[in-house]
Amino acid sequence: MDESILLQVNGLRGPGLDAIMGPLSSWGIYLFPVVMLLALRWGRAHARSIRDGWLTWFLAIMVAETILKPIIARLRPTGHEHLREALDVMGRVPPPTSLAFPSGTSTAAFVGATWIWLRWGPRFGAPAILLAAVVGFSRVYGGLHWPSDILGGALLGAGMAFALDRVSKLIDRQPSPDPG
Repeated sequence: MDESILLQVNGLRGPGLDAIMGPLSSWGIYLFPVVMLLALRWGRAHARSIRDGWLTWFLAIMVAETILKPIIARLRPTGHEHLREALDVMGRVPPPTSLAFPSGTSTAAFVGATWIWLRWGPRFGAPAILLAAVVGFSRVYGGLHWPSDILGGALLGAGMAFALDRVSKLIDRQPSPDPG
């Protein structure tokens, strides 16, 4: 089923969609840090949420890229000879040994979008989640990931955001040590 969905979505390739999906696929991993840089204009009231969001983003990518990918060791679609010719890969074709699960880009997009939802509510979170979904879709559209890689990255990113949001709030509730 993964292969069938991949081929159907990749079959949608065209110049109009490529103009949108190309930049999202290439730069989608960086959307959250850029948004958080822009959020700094809100001042110190949100500084802790921004700091904790960046930490969450870095940790989620580290878990996806340096822990889970090597353990799971699933090849990208382009690593399978029978798909190499069938796919219309957007951008540079990854090496045949490049690992896929979970998608680091999807993890990064969803950890950021979920963090935004948790900290600033659905007004900002819903568009962020929608954008994260389009970023994930762009990776399948470009022939770079299996659909299940995107789903795995989305679940990992959202889960890390929920877990670290909870930890951050628990730490914030701890009484400050008495300096005297």
